[in-house]
Amino acid sequence: KKINALIEDFIREHPEEYLWYYKRWKRSPQKSIIILNDGRESFLKKCEEKLKEIQLEHKDLQFDIRIINISFKNGVLRKLLDICALFSSAYCQGCMSCVRFCLAPNSYREFTHCYADMIIAPRAIKSAAQFLSRENLAQIYWV
Repeated sequence: KKINALIEDFIREHPEEYLWYYKRWKRSPQKSIIILNDGRESFLKKCEEKLKEIQLEHKDLQFDIRIINISFKNGVLRKLLDICALFSSAYCQGCMSCVRFCLAPNSYREFTHCYADMIIAPRAIKSAAQFLSRENLAQIYWV
């Protein structure tokens, strides 16, 4: 009991340091959908269609939808993240150092401070979607 109390106190003081190793709230009727926007207008229109499909498929669920604008520091780092995604594995969960290195600071902050059950993303930023999916154990819908 004392050890659990110490751990609980630490987690309350530093919640950002605590990492869940399993999917929380598996059967909740409230689901979170994150849209990773790469800045193209046509993508957002396609997302609306995909959202309608998802809502029709899961009529009994409620959705919290959030859009995150993904921007890279430069084009070279965008390609570097693609390479990192090729060599990443399940053991990369929680690290995100390559994502931090490649994304612009505002994008990285939003990216790491979100929770998703489902992710809608364009294939142009496939690597970023894969890292977020692995981190949240989320399902990806490609548009």
